[in-house]
Amino acid sequence: MLTLIEIDGALYHAQQIMDEDCENVLDTIPILDEDGDLIPSEVCLCFAREPSECVCACTSWGDKYDN
Repeated sequence: MLTLIEIDGALYHAQQIMDEDCENVLDTIPILDEDGDLIPSEVCLCFAREPSECVCACTSWGDKYDN
């Protein structure tokens, strides 16, 4: 499950690792880009074309997302 994690006061994309029954979160791991850097929450990971389609917990929409 995609979520956000706060590190040093900033939000970044992360993935939750669930137990076998998918009832409890075992760990939350930041998602890294191809350079190994944390991905800020403002970046849409799911490539949605509009906010109502977004499933990655993106926190910002604006001109940089227009295609």
